[in-house]
Amino acid sequence: MTDTHDNNNNNKYTEDRNVQPPCIHKGFVCMPHDEFEKVLENAAQKGAAIALANTDMVEVKSLLDAWRMAKTTAWQTLIKIITTLVFTLLGLGVYSKMSGK
Repeated sequence: MTDTHDNNNNNKYTEDRNVQPPCIHKGFVCMPHDEFEKVLENAAQKGAAIALANTDMVEVKSLLDAWRMAKTTAWQTLIKIITTLVFTLLGLGVYSKMSGK
């Protein structure tokens, strides 16, 4: 079943590019130099796209972590401000009661 699939790929390869399919000689794949350059360039572009996608994901995760930390810090700051305000008002209330004003 794999051989049939490979033959179909070889036929598609020759139909699409009008070139001879690669041959195997002494365990090595043989193909014209310009075809090898095209295959190598295609593989390099796909590899670069995958590497950039992985880098982008790392950057997105880093941004998400930074957002979460900023959100947590903002909530903590808000709670500190409210707590300070409540204690300040309580202190002013105690001061006004004690001073008789």
